[in-house]
Amino acid sequence: MLAVALAAVGGVLLVEFGSAAAVLAIVLPSALAVTGNLGAMWATGTALNVSSLVGMILVVGIVAKNGILRLEFALRSPHETASMDAALVDAGRVRLRPILMTTLAAGAGLAPMALGMGTGSEMQQPLAIAVLGGLASSMGFSLFGVPILYRLLSPPACAP
Repeated sequence: MLAVALAAVGGVLLVEFGSAAAVLAIVLPSALAVTGNLGAMWATGTALNVSSLVGMILVVGIVAKNGILRLEFALRSPHETASMDAALVDAGRVRLRPILMTTLAAGAGLAPMALGMGTGSEMQQPLAIAVLGGLASSMGFSLFGVPILYRLLSPPACAP
């Protein structure tokens, strides 16, 4: 399902941006954010199960959303700045607070479940651990991975 989710995200992004560079710049960091999920599962000794896989798909969606919003903002505003590099930096400055707020709110909401607090929480504990681990690693991928990959993958004519 994770591969299907990545393929679906990639297809929608290709239609939206019309650029393979933008698709790869968003999908690759999304896939790499799964390392945080797996790292948290390994560190806590939690078994990989359906619930934790749902958490991985959730993190892929969060990283993709952050990348889409940041890249769309940067591509909309290069005429207002001197270059695409300046537009990407400006987009990072503008999108930093919403990315931090999304991550911190999700982390605060999932912390009790990850700690196993409450009735029946042991059923959803792997989901919470996977999401928290993925969110921890996704910050770097959302803030730095997307713009760096976009600049590396986009042709010089398309990205002045």
